[in-house]
Amino acid sequence: MAHELPARCDAAGSKGFLNGFQSALAKASPLLNANAAPGFLRLVCLSWTQSIQHQQRLAAQVEIARRNAVMKQNALDVRTQEEAAVARVRRDSALLVLAGVVGTFLIVALVLAFLAIEHHTRTLGIMVEKLAERETMAQRVLQP
Repeated sequence: MAHELPARCDAAGSKGFLNGFQSALAKASPLLNANAAPGFLRLVCLSWTQSIQHQQRLAAQVEIARRNAVMKQNALDVRTQEEAAVARVRRDSALLVLAGVVGTFLIVALVLAFLAIEHHTRTLGIMVEKLAERETMAQRVLQP
């Protein structure tokens, strides 16, 4: 009956079951007799089953905790990516505004430069005309 116990407890080939069974048998052997042996074996099998179920519950809890941690990390990653995208948009917007301001400044400066050149050209034209008039007057005065 004891040889069939690992198979009856779904523990065939399990070192943990065999070690636990040997330990329990060593502790309980002074109390075992023909009447108590079947109950002892049922108790060993029940204890093994409860132990396996407990380990499975713990493994499930660990898996749930792992999945929760992964979900939290994914949420943090998404939030970080969103913040980075917002920062890029703000930076790009600021650069566009700056480029617009610089472009406007350059256009105004170019227009002012053309106006200054035009004014300078008119002034030179007026000066040349006045010099020509003076020279004409001077020649009239000097001619007999």
